[in-house]
Amino acid sequence: MSNTQGVHTLQILFRVEPGCLGPQGASHIEGFCQYAQQHCGNLGAPYARWQVEPRFDKTLPEADFFVADKKLKREQAARYASALDQDLDALEEAFHGALADWIDAYMRGGSS
Repeated sequence: MSNTQGVHTLQILFRVEPGCLGPQGASHIEGFCQYAQQHCGNLGAPYARWQVEPRFDKTLPEADFFVADKKLKREQAARYASALDQDLDALEEAFHGALADWIDAYMRGGSS
């Protein structure tokens, strides 16, 4: 995916563990991931696009990074973000902060 300037967007696949939603998290994780996906559209835009999915397989990393459908190592993703005058750590920190808010709102049944 490219932004309006023709630069490819950094795609970040983030996997959420069911345990983040408490003891009954496995029964909520699919719905929560859909909820989070709806709320992360502008986070990091236009440089980053987030995809949120459950992390049922703990052998998979928490996050994977892609540019133009090519998988990158985290270090490569950080360099790419830097080339866009972005900081990958800051993008992830913003996402984690938002994720905590989304979990709270979702578990309250809210539509924040």
